Amino acid sequence: MKKRWLLAGSLLSGVLLWIVVGTDRHPDTSTVAPFAPYTDDRDDIAPSWSLDDSRIVYCRASTNGAMLYEVPAAGGPTNPFPVGASGGCTPAWSPDGARVAFSSDRSGHFQLMRALGLARPINIWTVNADGEDLRQVTDSRTNALDPSWSRDGTQIAFTTFPGPRAMSVPAQGGEASLVAPGMSPAWSPDGKTVAFLSDTSGGSGARFSIAVQPAMGGAVKHLAGYDLKSSFFFRPSLDWSPDGERLLTVQLEDGQWQPVVINVNEDRIERTLPTIGSAIHPRWSHDGTRIVYGLTDTAHPPRIEVLALANGQRTSLTQGSRYTAAQLIRYKSAGNLEIPGWLYLPRDSDVTKHPALVWLHGGSPGSSSMGNQCDRRIQYFVDQGFVVLAPNYRGSTGFGDELARFRYGDDMLPDIRAGVDYLKGLTQVDPAHVGVVGFSFGGYLALRSLVQDPEVFAAAVDFYGLSELVTLYEENVSIRPTLTELLGGTPDQRASAYRAASPINFVDRIKSPLLILHGTRDSAAPYSQSAGLAKALARAHKDYEFISYRFAGHGFSGKDDIDANQQALRFLSAHLKTSR
Repeated sequence: MKKRWLLAGSLLSGVLLWIVVGTDRHPDTSTVAPFAPYTDDRDDIAPSWSLDDSRIVYCRASTNGAMLYEVPAAGGPTNPFPVGASGGCTPAWSPDGARVAFSSDRSGHFQLMRALGLARPINIWTVNADGEDLRQVTDSRTNALDPSWSRDGTQIAFTTFPGPRAMSVPAQGGEASLVAPGMSPAWSPDGKTVAFLSDTSGGSGARFSIAVQPAMGGAVKHLAGYDLKSSFFFRPSLDWSPDGERLLTVQLEDGQWQPVVINVNEDRIERTLPTIGSAIHPRWSHDGTRIVYGLTDTAHPPRIEVLALANGQRTSLTQGSRYTAAQLIRYKSAGNLEIPGWLYLPRDSDVTKHPALVWLHGGSPGSSSMGNQCDRRIQYFVDQGFVVLAPNYRGSTGFGDELARFRYGDDMLPDIRAGVDYLKGLTQVDPAHVGVVGFSFGGYLALRSLVQDPEVFAAAVDFYGLSELVTLYEENVSIRPTLTELLGGTPDQRASAYRAASPINFVDRIKSPLLILHGTRDSAAPYSQSAGLAKALARAHKDYEFISYRFAGHGFSGKDDIDANQQALRFLSAHLKTSR
């Protein structure tokens, strides 16, 4: 034991020395509006019914952490769930109503990486309904989410990441076992069947079907009547109807996540339950008369809402902030393809012209989109006077198969250019001051736009984007099928295509100021993608800034998220000046 602590102390000293000596000095952002108030706002998500359907426990999440809350199902005051402490989310009431299972990153059994502050794995915990007898059920270095109780209360199924994998563990704790590759496992009411979302990706993107299999093992049945295209940034849920004949999940329709009822025996979508906005994590009441979910739209962070199935009556149980609502607009692009997008206008847009941003979402083609949900980063820029257009360029899901379909030879850049033309035609926009902001694959598209059409954007911000596809193919095994599909082969087979599609090879064409933001521990878009780009820009004597975030992965959180958005606002405010 003594040797363990001596080793931990030595490692901790080394880590602290590296952090102190190697801390990056970022440009000062004290002159711009703070982003922290947006991160302090809350999301009310992942509701679960009590056994008698009188109470709903849910997760209240923000960048400051997550806590379990509860609210009367008929409406009333919200209160912290008795377990209280931070880190609780995705709750699930046990079949007898005695305990609640939830996922949490709270400290439990000793783990060296946690002790060093280098990892905070999420595990499954349970607690009595009165907040007593807190127990840690899983003890993993990975992340365990979405607990689902077996009918007899002896087992808890859950999703583990990296993966995803559907797992099961004794409710008292112990060794977890594999249920199946997939996510969001749900036990049927009779305890005989487990349903889960199975990854059926055959090429680019992430694609899921619903699978059901006997709880004790056996042949897996894949339901052909439901096909979900989604990135891992969104994790749909599954819930059985009380009679065990139907499953409740969500489907992306016209940019909104809508609850849908799947008839398992007939293998078809039996009913769509329209909501005004996007529903997250819907759950059936035990009497089968209502569903509860988190509801969000472009102007509202998620709040808890109950829908009565008989008459469609909606009851909001929690309330949150209100931001600027976006308009769903459409414009024509190459091949007469209609591009849907979300247009955000500042409050005073009717009296003056504003700088504008084209906001490019991430995710592989055929797996992601900009939907009807709240994006606080966009709201931050809208509140500072920017018009924002978030287009769903070709390859985006949720707006029909024609738009989502992406084949070798297709290109998104005409869709982006058409979006710029749309913005410049608006009376609210200063056409000389249009910039672009891209995230991950969207960052890659922003860079490609700068080298292929250098006059279009007056400034650009690249959040952890891609610049050199041969190296990406070599370093990221999981993305090889996507690159092979998009570019018609491997780098050995299609060397010229990979070179032409890599912005790093054409930095001499860039005319616009560029800000690059990247985390050093990014495994999806390796840090070397931006570090190499920065070196190429320096050699070409281009106007750029490169800001790195130590320990940050793919996507920023906490202080890194606050700083990155403030850096982007500082940079864009300096380069997109208006006549105002």
